[in-house]
Amino acid sequence: LKATIDSTKEWDSWPANVAPDVYVEIEIDTLTAKTSKIDNEYAPVWNEYVGKVKAGVLLNLPIKVKVLDSDTIGSQTIGACNITVPLNVLVSGNNAVVSDCGGTDVQKIYFKFTLQ
Repeated sequence: LKATIDSTKEWDSWPANVAPDVYVEIEIDTLTAKTSKIDNEYAPVWNEYVGKVKAGVLLNLPIKVKVLDSDTIGSQTIGACNITVPLNVLVSGNNAVVSDCGGTDVQKIYFKFTLQ
């Protein structure tokens, strides 16, 4: 899992580094998960396992995704979207690429699916 966030926007008011402190929340069926937070990054890469879902669920329900900026007084949504996974992506194990997850602030978000 990785994302590309608009680097022309200042996400944090701290003058030393205005890049966001990014994490992702994912919800599908009964799975609710979130990644760790990566500080001060416009192109975060998590490479984290976020949970197990049956292939039939992935093919029939959208993955609800929120990309967030963690701040000391709460979190700000950078982007949010629903992702549907095509069968060819699931079977091939290739990255699923989503553009504009909730607007122009999240330029791309990538997922990798592993069959077990």
